[in-house]
Amino acid sequence: MIINCIYIMDFVKWCNNNQGFWSFILAMLSLVISVIAIAYSIINFINDNRKKFRVICNFIIDEPDMIMVSTSITNVGNKPLGINEFLVLYNDCKLSCISSVSRWPDLVMPSETINVIHYINMDKDIWASNNYKTVNKHFKVGVIDNNSKKHFCKHIYYETKKDRF
Repeated sequence: MIINCIYIMDFVKWCNNNQGFWSFILAMLSLVISVIAIAYSIINFINDNRKKFRVICNFIIDEPDMIMVSTSITNVGNKPLGINEFLVLYNDCKLSCISSVSRWPDLVMPSETINVIHYINMDKDIWASNNYKTVNKHFKVGVIDNNSKKHFCKHIYYETKKDRF
């Protein structure tokens, strides 16, 4: 115990006599604080300029060969964002659909929601070979924004005509 105190006293004397040591400690401390401040500024800049759509999709199966796709598209970012194209993919192949929207709005403002209905003609054999519960494995529904970024629905909900009535 006494030996440890002697070493500590020698270290304190050495630090008091060596001013370069304290300059080095203060320089390293200011460097660490500067790096933290720069990282914080970059993260805030990225979050403030976020551009993102949230796509919620519901398949309503009225007939074996016709699917009504009810889609809600919300701008959850902080900047206005435009929609270039609506996508419905089946096993990564684009399907043609009839839309309730003749022209997309130029810009979707932050927290604004657009509700769209699309109709897809599907072959009866495809529906016969697939259970409705496998919709999320085969279908992808989404939009392409004006920056050519794709935003897809994370989970597709489905219901049949029997479920609604």
